[in-house]
Amino acid sequence: PSLKWDLGDWNILDKDDFTNIGNHRYELLPTIITREVTFDSNGGTDIEPIFVDEGNVLIKPS
Repeated sequence: PSLKWDLGDWNILDKDDFTNIGNHRYELLPTIITREVTFDSNGGTDIEPIFVDEGNVLIKPS
């Protein structure tokens, strides 16, 4: 499913201006759920919800 994201919902772990195409590492706030996110010209797409312990980070393979 598509992921409607808002800048304020994300903890930006890697500096990014939300325009780069490719794989990025982000956490939803609060950091209970981490998701794999890939960006294209249409914005963010939720690849698969990953439930993790608070504070853990999942990095999508490039």
